[in-house]
Amino acid sequence: MCEFTVILESDQDKRVVAKNIVKAKTKDGKIVLMDSLGAITKVEGAFILTVDTLMTELILREGTIIPSSGMVISEQTQGKG
Repeated sequence: MCEFTVILESDQDKRVVAKNIVKAKTKDGKIVLMDSLGAITKVEGAFILTVDTLMTELILREGTIIPSSGMVISEQTQGKG
């Protein structure tokens, strides 16, 4: 079975938010991760950037995608007027 390490990246850094993840889905604007033991981790304010089966990594990016435009709003763009 392929188990992923989930990394959340922002403009400032990258950090591991979960390990041994076997399922990921979006629900109610959050990313819901389930590990091999059935434990749930929820990540708010992020989207899935990359799924890499060779490296067994799932990369999340802080920010929000506006569905109609595909535009990404990140920390840097939120502060600009």
